[in-house]
Formats: sequence, C-alpha cells, structure tokens
Amino acid sequence: MTAKRSNAQSWWQTIPGMLTGLAALITAVTGLIIGLRQIDPSAQNGTSSETPAPAAAPAGVVSEPEKTAAELLAAWNRGDRSAARRVAESSAVEKLFSSPSLKVDAGPLNCYVVGNNQRDCQLSHAKGTLSFRLRLTTQGWWVEAVEY
Repeated sequence: MTAKRSNAQSWWQTIPGMLTGLAALITAVTGLIIGLRQIDPSAQNGTSSETPAPAAAPAGVVSEPEKTAAELLAAWNRGDRSAARRVAESSAVEKLFSSPSLKVDAGPLNCYVVGNNQRDCQLSHAKGTLSFRLRLTTQGWWVEAVEY
C-alpha cells in the first residue's frame, strides 16, 4: 500500500499557487478600475469629459481676440510700444514696430480658429494682409506672433 506523505504542502505554499493567486488579485483590481471608469468617465485622469468654458478675464484684460488684435494695431499706429507689450509677446511687438505704421483703421478683423484656444486674426489693407496669431490664456487673449 502506498503511504500518504505527512509533509504535503497546500497549494498556497507552492510557487505556482502563489503566482496564480497574485494573477487573480491583479485581474480583480484591474477589472474593478475599468468597471468604475465605465460608470464615471470623468474619473479618468481626473478630467471631465465636458469642455470647460474659458474663465472670465480679469477686469482690464481683453477677452475677445478681435479686440486684442485691434488694441495692438492701435498701439502700433500711435507708436506706443508700452501699450503694445500689454497685449503681445515682445518678439511680436518688435517685429511689428520694425516696420513703419500703416496708419490703418482696425476695420473688420477676420478671426479663425486654428487650434485649441488659438485664433488667427487677419486685417486686409491696401498693401496686403496683416496677420495676428493669438492664444487664450488665463488672463485673456494674447498676441504671440505677427506676420505681414
């Protein structure tokens, strides 16, 4: 007759048993996380699935891209670099002021969406087109670049 071994190990005490238990635990936790994210999509990366509305600009800050571009144009027409730097990058101000002012009215500026929180505004005039690249910041619209 065969004798039973007295020192038999339970399956939990073997390496394959431990690996099986660990795999089951990882699978359960992963399934729970995926299930919860299916119920509440905003739980993913802590972000909401809704697009938030832009924050209101503080008092004295331009909140529309057309107005920001018009303000930069008016500062250029007056030769006021200080006012221009309040609404535009220094590099954009320097490029704009390196050319003599066209003394054109802000007239109809056509603005187009070019990216998330970015606009291109263009002003057609007798000598061509003046383009402004703007981005929305927490402080309002800001001119990043100028082309003419």
